[in-house]
Amino acid sequence: LHHSVAAEGKMKPILRKNVTELSQHELYTYMARREPIIITNAISPTLLNEWDYTSFVDKCGESSATHGVQNHLLAIIDNLSDTERAIMDARMVQMFDTTVKQFRDILVQGMTVKELAEHMDSFRHVKNNWEHLSDYALPLTLHDWQTYQCPTLKGSLEQHPLPFLIQYGLDWNRRFTSKKQDKALLAEFLARTGMAFHAPEATRAYPMHRHEQINENFMMVLSGAKRFVIFNKTEGHKLSPSPMRVKTEFDSDMYDKGDRLFGADALTPNYQRFPLLKEADGFEGTVKEGEVVFIPCDSIHAIQNMEDVFAVAWHMGTQQCVGEELARLTKSEQQQQTSSTADSQQHHLKTEL
Repeated sequence: LHHSVAAEGKMKPILRKNVTELSQHELYTYMARREPIIITNAISPTLLNEWDYTSFVDKCGESSATHGVQNHLLAIIDNLSDTERAIMDARMVQMFDTTVKQFRDILVQGMTVKELAEHMDSFRHVKNNWEHLSDYALPLTLHDWQTYQCPTLKGSLEQHPLPFLIQYGLDWNRRFTSKKQDKALLAEFLARTGMAFHAPEATRAYPMHRHEQINENFMMVLSGAKRFVIFNKTEGHKLSPSPMRVKTEFDSDMYDKGDRLFGADALTPNYQRFPLLKEADGFEGTVKEGEVVFIPCDSIHAIQNMEDVFAVAWHMGTQQCVGEELARLTKSEQQQQTSSTADSQQHHLKTEL
């Protein structure tokens, strides 16, 4: 599980910065350069004390839950050829003692958070090697917009906001102007973009992929640890891109491209099967409890849960790279400030003369 790609490939560690040492300009610079960063000590201690893998089930157990990639798994299954279905059937029986039909039935049935957590626990014994798309099928893990709306969770997040969200003005490209507005805009930001993640140790929900219909996101780990590998989209040709584009829960009239999947597995690399993977420039790092990771615009990434995890993520949800726009705005504001200072100094000099 803890194999490092950096030993053979061209991976670099994701930069780690304490929230007290990371300036707004520096964060915007990393966002604009499309480089990931792990922000430490960015989460309220109250939130960390209130929420973990178990308490999420206790507090939100009756909330409706959907598997995060439910829709596109159904689409894949329903479009399998007879040959492909037979291959997937054999693989799933071998791995999970479950047929494709039985798995489909699981996907379409409604579950509460508590029921989904019990389902996850029933597959803890499975040792996965991630060689086939079906290997990602079970156990189902939760990443869900709807569950994020659990009143207890939503209320807790609004009552104890993340310091870095307000500190860095990450509010849909608007600037906070007052404490009253801070709270209103933060609530709107969380409500429109939040997604809850709940997954047991040693699981992955999805192969390496690129969200072509959304942009940057920040993920906060409230308990556990998640390992990330992240590549710029320019490295995609080295990662065995699949022609498959999978529709997801993010899709809409605005975003209709779907997710692009990649065959190479950078978390447990097979350089004989995917030799170009060794040449791919990327980043890797483990995000631990109490930390936030920035996942850059248009990045290709894969994630593995190293421990039982409860996390919350926010997708910026715009049609442009927010980091680049924030960097541009910041530069413009600095230029205006410099110009204003120069005018003031010139006026002061004239007054003296």
